[in-house]
Amino acid sequence: MASWVWISSRIVLLSGWLVARQLVAQSSDDVERYAEQGQRALAQEHYAEAEKAFEKLRELQPAVAEVHANLGLIIFRSANSNRRCRRSARR
Repeated sequence: MASWVWISSRIVLLSGWLVARQLVAQSSDDVERYAEQGQRALAQEHYAEAEKAFEKLRELQPAVAEVHANLGLIIFRSANSNRRCRRSARR
């Protein structure tokens, strides 16, 4: 009986490790994908799309300063873009 408990506890630990490893790999793929999407959208001045990608990144990596910096840049650039549009409309 004791050996069965030992074996089943090892199986639970191993399966937990495998699930955690899969989540880390999936998370890493997601991080890379959202970073690429965000950078591409930002370069093309598609601020709403860039913001969505960086918001997803912020959920996945809340402690990464670059994510927050890019969100701030998006807000700054989209505000400037809106001001330019309003000035053009007045002319």
